[in-house]
Amino acid sequence: MQNIGHSMANDDRYGSFMQELQRRNVVRFGLVYILVAWVLLQLGSILFAAINLPPWTIRFIGALFILGFPPAVIFAWVFELTPEGIKREREVEMNRSITTSTGRKLDIISITALVVGLAVFGLQKIA
Repeated sequence: MQNIGHSMANDDRYGSFMQELQRRNVVRFGLVYILVAWVLLQLGSILFAAINLPPWTIRFIGALFILGFPPAVIFAWVFELTPEGIKREREVEMNRSITTSTGRKLDIISITALVVGLAVFGLQKIA
């Protein structure tokens, strides 16, 4: 019986952690980061080939995006975008938080990045 209660407590903590990730838009920000990085790599592969840069340059840029992902997600967890600028999350009162508005903006950015990325990818396959 003890293990069942302990397991439920872990599930509650996991659920509240996931809710906090969603509330702070960390998941959305991570998705936007990945999509924008993918679009930039697609564009970079076209442009770098056009200006005869060596093949390792696109891999280097990709590695920079991969290395930048953890700090970017941590930044999204710690800070919040407010009308007054970027503030630490704990300094923003819950009733003054605009995370839902920021979330909608992130959704628009991710959809735009996905459309642009698919267009670039499609053009690349056609050409």
